[in-house]
Amino acid sequence: MFDLKNKQGNNSNDTLDDDSWKSQAFINIYLPSDSKSGRTKLGVMNLKVAKAAEKYLIDLCQKGGAEALEIVKNNIILDFQMADAPANRGLILEGVDSVKDSKAVG
Repeated sequence: MFDLKNKQGNNSNDTLDDDSWKSQAFINIYLPSDSKSGRTKLGVMNLKVAKAAEKYLIDLCQKGGAEALEIVKNNIILDFQMADAPANRGLILEGVDSVKDSKAVG
């Protein structure tokens, strides 16, 4: 059984002042559309100063403005992945074929 409780507990005063989970900046992702704004938001990249690469992007965009954002945009590599994992989740387990309830395995 897994224990999914917060290590600090829900009633801990420490959690009230802990903003470490918050992002310090965002890069929004849009595609052109026929809406009033001319774009539709697809998602967001959350950036935290605690992560070196993300801090670099925050500093770059803060200092470089639109020019820096254009550089980031031109260097983003997009990758498409389906959310569904393969039935066997990449595992190779001997004897799985003999299990009567394969739903529990895959």
